[in-house]
Amino acid sequence: MPGVQTDWAPALQLLEGHSFWVYGVAFSPDGQLLASTSDDRTFRLWDPLTGASRGTLKGHSCGVTAVTFSPDGQLLASASDDMTVRLWDPSTGTARGTLKCHNSSNAAVFSPDSQLLVTAEGALRSTLDSHCDHVEAVAFSPNGQLLASASSDSTIRLWDLATGASCGILEGHGGSHAVAFSSDGQLLAPASYRTIRLWDIQTKEAIQVLSTKEYISKLSFSSNGSYLETNKGILELKLVTHCESRTQSNSSPYPIHVNRNWVM
Repeated sequence: MPGVQTDWAPALQLLEGHSFWVYGVAFSPDGQLLASTSDDRTFRLWDPLTGASRGTLKGHSCGVTAVTFSPDGQLLASASDDMTVRLWDPSTGTARGTLKCHNSSNAAVFSPDSQLLVTAEGALRSTLDSHCDHVEAVAFSPNGQLLASASSDSTIRLWDLATGASCGILEGHGGSHAVAFSSDGQLLAPASYRTIRLWDIQTKEAIQVLSTKEYISKLSFSSNGSYLETNKGILELKLVTHCESRTQSNSSPYPIHVNRNWVM
């Protein structure tokens, strides 16, 4: 490998303005806006190219824990410890509505068609209730037919969104704090403490277990499914076949580790 400096600064912009912890960020679908949430009860919009502030949106009475853009770019949803989810017009910053929840939410995601919003507390059209501990993360399948919910109860549950029925339970994790579908909807990757498991959605079998040296709180598949993008760096995937997975599902044949921003 070529030599790499021990200390380096990859930052392109420093965005300042929040007066307390920043909980999360999200890009708009067209990449023209960046939203950041904070415990200062606000979330801010930024121009990611220049770093200029595009506005501060207020209305929550407690810290704002999550923010997400709808896939069509027409709505912005903010979740808060005040047990509400607020909808906003990202082009004007005007409020579009307030949805009341039963508990605080630390994750929110729109369905691919932008018609359904799900929080880590539940769906805001109905409640999907079977976990016996906090729901930490949720994700839609690319076709919008399945929802995966990751919980501190050490399970991942799959739901049929047309009926609200449970259609699978994936066990063997510690509490998971992030979950993502592959772009073809065939794989699911939940991240628990220092472990990421890859699941085949059809067989409900774990086909690979990846070890990480860092806490993974965010992850997504690359468009071609060859690697995972995480909050600690890129994690290469070398997938086994279904036949091989039956004998190798309990351990990864590839000793891949994430250490800070590096794959080892």
